[in-house]
Amino acid sequence: MFTTRPYKKTKLEAWFDANQTFPNARNYSYSEFPNKFTWHPRPGIWKERKRGDVIGRLSEVHSSSGELLYLHMLLLRKKGSRSFEDLKTVNGHIHETFKEAYAALGLLQNDNQWHEAIAENSHTSLPPQLRAIFVNILAYSPISDPLRLWEANWQYEDLKNYVLAEIEKLFNDIGKSLKDYATMPFPSEVYFSNAVNRLLQEETSYDKEELKILHEKNHGMLNPEQKNVYDSIIQNIYNKVGGVFFVYGSGGCEGKIVLHVASYGITVVLLPGGRTAYSRFHIPLKLYQDSTAGIRHGTDIAELIQQTDLIIWDEAPIQHRHAFESVDRSLRDIMSAIDKRRAKKPFGGITVVFGGDYR
Repeated sequence: MFTTRPYKKTKLEAWFDANQTFPNARNYSYSEFPNKFTWHPRPGIWKERKRGDVIGRLSEVHSSSGELLYLHMLLLRKKGSRSFEDLKTVNGHIHETFKEAYAALGLLQNDNQWHEAIAENSHTSLPPQLRAIFVNILAYSPISDPLRLWEANWQYEDLKNYVLAEIEKLFNDIGKSLKDYATMPFPSEVYFSNAVNRLLQEETSYDKEELKILHEKNHGMLNPEQKNVYDSIIQNIYNKVGGVFFVYGSGGCEGKIVLHVASYGITVVLLPGGRTAYSRFHIPLKLYQDSTAGIRHGTDIAELIQQTDLIIWDEAPIQHRHAFESVDRSLRDIMSAIDKRRAKKPFGGITVVFGGDYR
């Protein structure tokens, strides 16, 4: 005999119920709800929060998701809804679709849904994903003001033209161009040229004066043992003799390029200009004893490495040794183009400092 499990309501359906049960619940949108209520999965109900503060957010929805996108937008705005029909009700009229309800709120006239879509995805999406979302919105959605969408959402003035160039490349892949949108700016051809190394420019565009002040502040706090390590590393860098160091620590150069990487993605967000070791050095996902990192001669990353004086690799103890070995082989190969003797030096003669906590 087959038995059926009792149906458990989704968080959204339970939100409708909570709005009928708790008068106070009707003061919050679905995305705001976890601030004042907690979800209990076994009974499938929301209960009033007794302590603590939580920031709630909805899962991202792609700009081409149709009705799901407009449902998502309504959940960000409408408060106290008690059913799907209630969500689609505006000024007493029940609309056929979530899009019609969103439009009845006057939110389609100025492309607000697209601004909100980019803003919502910006919390967790990487720059390439945000560029892809921007291209999808322009290519497949009825947008009234592409320039306003661009001006309101692009970041980092120094990288503006590089972002435009990357967006143009994405458009080219689907047979379109930024030139199809009369108001959108178009980058100079120089930004499409290999002569402009974006990676190198990123690593040489830091505020040196600000970093100098920070360096002097932290340098004065070093204890004798730490200062000894610091002096040894700096001496190796300026004498260009290379070397490999490991700094054991718990918890976590003027005109010179330092690449800061970490083995774990969450740590990267705490590092200025940090990257994961996998993304920076193109380490293959499947590692073997004789693996090499995917860095080719003549590429931007190869040029960046050839001008690098120091690599700091955080959280090294959790990284598989084949990852270090693959980077070592590739760096020896890349640096041998400068000096054949560097092919015999660890990491091509670049000073490398590993850090981490074995605990």
